Amino acid sequence: MKSDKNMVDVLIDSFAPSPTVAESSIYKQFPSIDSYTAAVGESFKLTTGNFTASYVIFRLKRTSLSPVGTLRVYIYESIGTFGINAKPFGDAIGYSTTTIEASDLTTSLAPYTFIFGNKIVLLNNHVYCIVIQFENVTVGDSSHYIRIEVKTTGGHAGNGLQHKYAGWLAPISGQADMDVGFLLYGASYILPRKGYIQTFEAMGKDGKGYKQSIEGTENEDLSELCRSLPNEDSYTQTFGEEEY
Repeated sequence: MKSDKNMVDVLIDSFAPSPTVAESSIYKQFPSIDSYTAAVGESFKLTTGNFTASYVIFRLKRTSLSPVGTLRVYIYESIGTFGINAKPFGDAIGYSTTTIEASDLTTSLAPYTFIFGNKIVLLNNHVYCIVIQFENVTVGDSSHYIRIEVKTTGGHAGNGLQHKYAGWLAPISGQADMDVGFLLYGASYILPRKGYIQTFEAMGKDGKGYKQSIEGTENEDLSELCRSLPNEDSYTQTFGEEEY
C-alpha cells in the first residue's frame, strides 16, 4: 500500500503479542460513562524520523451475540510517562477515514485494517496514543462486545490504555504490563522549512536610504536577488531576517 504516488509506506511501529496471546474487551459507546470500556489503545514513540500515518492493523473479533456499532481508530497527543501511564490528551490529531462495523467482525481473531486518508504528521521522539473507539453503538453490553489482541506480560516500549468511568485510564485497569497488538504503517515526512523575510537596507552616497524585503527561507543567501535597489554598487548593504 502507498500513501501517495511518491512515498512508499513502511512499518513505523508495531507490537505482535504472539506467542502469549490474550484479549481485552470493548463494550459500549465512546465516551464511556461507567465501568464498561469504550476504547482501548497503546502509547507509542517514533525513533527513526518523522512520518505521516497511512494505516494501522489490529487483530479483532466479536462475541457470538453480535454487538452493533462502528469501530474507528484515532491518534492523540499524549500526557503522562511513556511506557508507564501515557494516555490521550486533548482532541485527537487525526482519525481513520475507514471504519469497520462490529457486526462484520468474525468470532475468531483476525487482522483488520484502518486507513488514515488525511495527513497525520507524527514527529520523531514524540509520544502519541493510537486508540480504537466504539461509536454509533446500538447494541453493546456484557454479552455483545469486541475483543482486541493484547499481551498481559508486555513487550512494547509503550503502555496499554483504555477509556471508562468517563475518562482515560493508563495502564489498562488491573493490567500494568498489558500491551495492545498493532501494526502502524506510514510514509517518511520532511518537515517544511520555516519562511523568512530578509530585509536589505542601503544608504547611498546621495544620503538617501533604500530598503527592500525578499521572501526566503532560514539562512538562505538572497543578496544576489536584491538587484533592484537603485545604484546598488554604490551602497553598503546590511540585512536582517524575520521569521513568519
